[in-house]
Amino acid sequence: MDYIIRKLHALLCSKCRGKIRSLRLRRTPKTITAQKVDSLVSYLEIVNRVSVRLRVELNDVIAYRGHRKVEYELKPYLFRKDYEKLREKEAELLRQIEVAYPEEFSGMTTLDKLVKLQHYGFPTRLLDVTLNPLVALYFAAKDDDQNNTDGAVVVCRVPDEAVKVFDNDVAASIANLANLSADMKKILSYCPSDYELREDQQGNEWINFEDKKAKKSNSSPSESSTRVDTSIANPEEVNPIFSKNLVPNGFKLNTHAVNSAGYPKNSSAECTASEQYAYRGIESSLKKVMRKFIRFIKYDLPYYEESLTYHDILNPVYVKPKQLNRRIIAQNGAFLLFGMAKDRSDFFTQEKIIISGSAKKKILSELDAIGISEHVLFPELDKFLAHIRREKC
Repeated sequence: MDYIIRKLHALLCSKCRGKIRSLRLRRTPKTITAQKVDSLVSYLEIVNRVSVRLRVELNDVIAYRGHRKVEYELKPYLFRKDYEKLREKEAELLRQIEVAYPEEFSGMTTLDKLVKLQHYGFPTRLLDVTLNPLVALYFAAKDDDQNNTDGAVVVCRVPDEAVKVFDNDVAASIANLANLSADMKKILSYCPSDYELREDQQGNEWINFEDKKAKKSNSSPSESSTRVDTSIANPEEVNPIFSKNLVPNGFKLNTHAVNSAGYPKNSSAECTASEQYAYRGIESSLKKVMRKFIRFIKYDLPYYEESLTYHDILNPVYVKPKQLNRRIIAQNGAFLLFGMAKDRSDFFTQEKIIISGSAKKKILSELDAIGISEHVLFPELDKFLAHIRREKC
């Protein structure tokens, strides 16, 4: 597959190369399941082998996550089916929590707020991972249901370009998606992948509508005017500004509605007034959303340079957080921060190590003997007191 992509890359002109690069980034890595383990010793042998195999470049990060059940995916709670209603109210709930407990979130960036909410078990667009494979094994073996179902440790390769620190532009931009309403995120989702994330939207239009005379003379539009998303839904479903009287019934911005130059077309290869209105309306709404989005980002990062594109906030990234609490430190924790794409659970190359359900209790005992236990990984007072009570009673 890589050979074919390289050949195509060489044949295409320089203007098309960026699209091929993004195609490579978006391809879906396969999840490989490794063998089942039933002891700490066998786990250490396999996890070392898997980690070495997954590492391609020296700066790649190998992250681990433990799942109580094999079928679980690398997907944050906010993006799971049971939380669809909560995801629709993400921004509203974030505001509600801040209003109720302003002192808890004062002076925090949006990413810091999400980390704190994650700490208290509230569903966010963050997914906890660890750099310590023993910590991941503990969570895979921790079976609260006591039904001895097989667990799994997911070993995940994060390429260097997807590794971000807490104050990185990309990390701040993705985190601030939480401040946008569901309608705003829906409008934002219609961006072309190269749409620039900046407040001043001049020159960032999808389509530069010229008069029919210019179109009939086959004048070619500028490069900035050909950025058209080919998967947009019916405009009147996106924003109430679209009038059913002006937008044709069933009108969609798809490959059949756009000609080779990137202009809308109908049967006569000309753009009707109602089609122009639909395109202009979506573009106008997108600019308003973008201005608000950039202001949220700049509230966290005043030095944000507005150099990103929509593609940068589409896929998940690995975030090195501030060491805000003892739990993150104890668990050697980090986060996968998920962006606009709802289903990217297999975006990173990963392998699963199956943890035998019948061996979970033994594995927990072996981990406890080397200092990996609940009161160590959860160093809060209540966990420590519960540990003492279990030992002494």
